[in-house]
Amino acid sequence: MPLNKEKYSLLRQGVADDSELQVWVNAPGDFAFLHPQPSVDYSSYVPRAQKLDLQAYKKSTKIFEQRLSKIGPLIGDARSFMEIGASDGSFLKYIRDQFQGLNFFAVEPDQNTRSQRDALSWLTCFDETYEATKAGCLVDRVAMFHVFEHLSSPAEMLQAIQSVLSDQGSLIVEVPCLLDPLLSVYQTDAYEQFYFQRQHPYVYSAASLTRVIEAQGFTVAQVIPSQRYGLENHMQWLCAGRPGGNLEFATLFSGVESEYRSAIEASGKTDTIFVEAKVSK
Repeated sequence: MPLNKEKYSLLRQGVADDSELQVWVNAPGDFAFLHPQPSVDYSSYVPRAQKLDLQAYKKSTKIFEQRLSKIGPLIGDARSFMEIGASDGSFLKYIRDQFQGLNFFAVEPDQNTRSQRDALSWLTCFDETYEATKAGCLVDRVAMFHVFEHLSSPAEMLQAIQSVLSDQGSLIVEVPCLLDPLLSVYQTDAYEQFYFQRQHPYVYSAASLTRVIEAQGFTVAQVIPSQRYGLENHMQWLCAGRPGGNLEFATLFSGVESEYRSAIEASGKTDTIFVEAKVSK
């Protein structure tokens, strides 16, 4: 990985679910990694939102709507769309209503959600990316939403993706951003303790993600900052030091939420980033 040669310093000892792991950050402060690199058994993995009973709150943030508002223009006149890490296919079902002409593909090794994917007659499914390559699958858009930060070998995945992209194809990657305002602006200790977790061996910003992707033969066409969580969530962290939202804050700040998120996105210090990349010619 191109970031291996950079200089690092210890940012913190311990992450949310493992006190033995260390977090190291590079000199520019745009990339962090866990040491030693954790091993995660995803066959028994339970998402943190489920562990902390935050699923209802997460759903209320309208993540699919937010995501589509950012990537909709990137789909453009594509004829096919593949999601790597598609889980039960929920996001593909959501965007299918908006893009009726697309052919949809999913790559997902998780067998716990296999039946839900198999129930979607319009969806072509693969367990691994190499299976799509063996099948001669070529698609115009390949997307990973909050998957890339889970990868211990991102270079291998990027190389595999090139084999399934059409000549006019592009890659769309969404990851949590190390410049999250609760870290970079508010410097919230409680949030920092919550933020780093063993499931994310690498934590990127726009700059470091660009370096990694371009080192594998892509050219980044654009970076799109996105703020998933707004003022209500930030005030809850600043006042109470915990996730899950706050109905009183949500009501109080409902009139300024949109402007607040827009201001953060304009600063580039967001909790999420999207990158669009194309294979270098």
